[in-house]
Amino acid sequence: VFIRLNLCTGLRMGELLALKWEDIDFSTAQLHVRRTINRLAKYEAHDGENKTEIVFGTPKTKNSRRTIPLTRTMADELARWKQQQAQDKIRAGDKYTADGFIVTNEFGHYFEQKTFKDYYDRLLKDADIGHFTFHALRHTFATINLARGENIKTISVILGHASPSYTLDLYVGYIPSTSR
Repeated sequence: VFIRLNLCTGLRMGELLALKWEDIDFSTAQLHVRRTINRLAKYEAHDGENKTEIVFGTPKTKNSRRTIPLTRTMADELARWKQQQAQDKIRAGDKYTADGFIVTNEFGHYFEQKTFKDYYDRLLKDADIGHFTFHALRHTFATINLARGENIKTISVILGHASPSYTLDLYVGYIPSTSR
């Protein structure tokens, strides 16, 4: 579900992993990007302590804080995932962490980026489809939508970019049908 969600939205990994159910409006089929997750260096680390920590913050630019339309199919798939989480909560009992995150393991705990990257890489290997970075899904989202005739300004806004030219320069691959 998370890979398909990313192919439908072009989210950055930190945005995807920080999504909470309160960020999804099922009545309008919209997703609101309001926070990110990152592992950052600790400034006050003492001997023997971790030198990094998980930090939830707001997206770094005003363009990154955005609303993204979802297809009805994707909204329905998210609703099914929410039901799966409810079943996981029953199975896990008091071991379940109910913090409202969308991307969780069977105990309701969010993923940090490194752990999710390992999970994603394992999915690709198990599916025997080769290795692609998670960020490649963002490129794929942009390229597919441009090939379908979506307006570049719309794609740029969905991706949270400052300008359509930035989107074209960095995220859109070669599309053979437009090269004639």
